[in-house]
Amino acid sequence: MKTILALFGSFVMWSAHAQTHSIGFEGGPTFAQTVRKDIDYYKTLNAGFANLFYEYKHNVFTSSFGIGYLNKGFQQELIYVNEQGEILGEGAIERVRHNYLSISEVVGVEFGEKYFGFSGVGVRAAVYSNTIVSSPAFLLNDGTTLQAYRWELDYLNLIDVSALARVGAGIRTENGNVFYLSGMYDFGLTKVYESETPSTHRNLTILVGFKQKIETPQRKGGLFGK
Repeated sequence: MKTILALFGSFVMWSAHAQTHSIGFEGGPTFAQTVRKDIDYYKTLNAGFANLFYEYKHNVFTSSFGIGYLNKGFQQELIYVNEQGEILGEGAIERVRHNYLSISEVVGVEFGEKYFGFSGVGVRAAVYSNTIVSSPAFLLNDGTTLQAYRWELDYLNLIDVSALARVGAGIRTENGNVFYLSGMYDFGLTKVYESETPSTHRNLTILVGFKQKIETPQRKGGLFGK
């Protein structure tokens, strides 16, 4: 009986030792797209993403919960014409940037010690904040300058749900701090707004991140120690 208890106590202590808790921050550029079947002129928008997260790791398995701020949207080329359909100028760029607050959960695996790789899948729920539509000043063919504009709009669905997939690699310092680089793909599952032809978001994000191990109290002397 004592042997069984000793083995059980050793397993519990090993299990506790094999788990870690971390908090971290990550951010980077996002290449955002809006996909709509009847439109082929939406182009990739250079946007951004920032995320504060908590991670639980047990052996090689990880679970990460994050709260972040991200941009989605697209950009398009404008063509200005007069009432007769004559082209007055083309090549102006209009940027449509949708701003969201998000919560996400990603589960995955991590392999390696000092140098390591990781991958994971998850889900994100993004809460819509607003949309910024902007374009810089533009010179027409006749020399007329159109003034730059910036509009703030509010017309999308409140919640945007997407599936996530990510892969990356990093380095762990002697004190347990981690620096890493990863890529994450965000695949929209819900419609951006209500219409006969639905639009969905696609985001590819390059992330640079840092996480710090949280020290947890350890019981001395084993499970049955004093």
